[in-house]
Amino acid sequence: MAERAGLSPAERKEQIAALKAAATNGQEFKKALEEAGYILAQGKRGYLVVDEAGVHSVLSRSIPGMKKAQVEAFMADVPLAQLPTIEQAQALQKQKALSAQPAEAAEAPAEMTTAERKDQITALRQQADNAQAFKNALEQAGYVLAKGERQGFYLVDEKGDEFSLSKHVTDIKGKEFKAFMAPIDQASLPTVDEAKAIHEQRQKETAVKAELRGAESGAAQGPEASKFLPPELARKLASPAPAPANAKEQPSPQPPAPTYDVDFYSPQRIAERAAESKQAVEASKFLQQPRPAEKAPDLTPEPPPALDLTSPAAKASEPEPHKVQPPSSPAEDPEILAIKQALAERQAQEARRWADYNALELQRLEYDLAVMNAGKADDFDALQAGERKALTGRQKEHRTGIQGVLDALQSKLNPTLAAEKAKAQRREVEQLKARQLQERKDYLALIAQTKQLEIENLNERQALRRSEREQKNEEETERYLREHQEAKRIAAELEAQRIHEELEHNDSPRDGPPPPKLGKQ
Repeated sequence: MAERAGLSPAERKEQIAALKAAATNGQEFKKALEEAGYILAQGKRGYLVVDEAGVHSVLSRSIPGMKKAQVEAFMADVPLAQLPTIEQAQALQKQKALSAQPAEAAEAPAEMTTAERKDQITALRQQADNAQAFKNALEQAGYVLAKGERQGFYLVDEKGDEFSLSKHVTDIKGKEFKAFMAPIDQASLPTVDEAKAIHEQRQKETAVKAELRGAESGAAQGPEASKFLPPELARKLASPAPAPANAKEQPSPQPPAPTYDVDFYSPQRIAERAAESKQAVEASKFLQQPRPAEKAPDLTPEPPPALDLTSPAAKASEPEPHKVQPPSSPAEDPEILAIKQALAERQAQEARRWADYNALELQRLEYDLAVMNAGKADDFDALQAGERKALTGRQKEHRTGIQGVLDALQSKLNPTLAAEKAKAQRREVEQLKARQLQERKDYLALIAQTKQLEIENLNERQALRRSEREQKNEEETERYLREHQEAKRIAAELEAQRIHEELEHNDSPRDGPPPPKLGKQ
């Protein structure tokens, strides 16, 4: 028992004794035991304690220094007969353990036997203060309370199995059970088939919500720029390189920055080096020309930056300027098209999931409204029938006694007056029926209007959520494209820096030996 419970007998006694010392009466002690994971149960010889593993022990033996009579006196405000039995307490502990398991790690529980189900339902009834609390406890345990074809309450579990409630409550029977369940109107409960449909609906909603949560958690991980970049650029971005912020903060060409020597890349210097090395000239085509001081260099790799043919320096170095093709717009970029297509497919799939969920939500609302409004018309008809019966009773109240004898004599002496009186009574009845008919139409119209208003409110909420998702999708697309352009800009800067270093390395032998160092050699 100690191995199953995870505690030694001494540790168990120490824990229970500490809980008893902190309590002032039996009810507080019972509540403290339940918060610690125990359930107080009834045994043949007194109070028992059942832990989370289903291991039970005598309460008086678990509190050192107290005898059985002292424990019973302290627990006088907790009637022993109202506590669950050992089997019922063990079933409750098993139910608590299953409900506490995560959905991913919980294994499929073994099918519950009839005896275990009886113990579970009986324990739930004993812990409930009234019928409504019992109904709520059954729903939390995975059941749906329904009405059968015959009189009586039925339970439907998550598998769709149905069984009688009265046969699974073993502590009360007959009239006592009917008196306990009297506050619950069977007409307001769903039928067995409707209860099965409720379980199916809940399972569908749970599956859709789980799928939506998985999609949102995947989208919340942030963009992955490497999915939309060529492998070469992705490897260059992963390699160590200077921070991109340095390129943004570079000063204007006057004075020249240490990374970009503007004079070194001027058209005159390029023309001088072209005679010595044709490769240097070709490499210089990927570098930028001097720009005004207020603009930072633009190093977009597609198309490769070319010489500004409209500047005077470029015209001097190029005898016959040729026409340069304008760069392709971002919409024609294959990489951007791939990004947009991937995002559109994912967003469309997410929109379809949301559409399924909205349809299920609307179907659930219509079903709930139908169940809620099912008995309203019958109740209203019963009220009107009572009103007509009351009118008929008032018209007949003078047909007995002395007044009845006088009315009969007057009718014989004056038949015309009696006929007019009967006609007035019939007219009163017809007026009442006409008024009730109009009231019934107005009442049914009010029910339909209320139902339509609830559906319209749900549609507005769904439309608002849809609009928010569309705005979020647009922002997400813009963010992906912006980060993609930023990645390409960084790759272009890295490429330009590499070319610059190669050119400096190739030109270093022609610059002569390094200057002598100052100071003592």
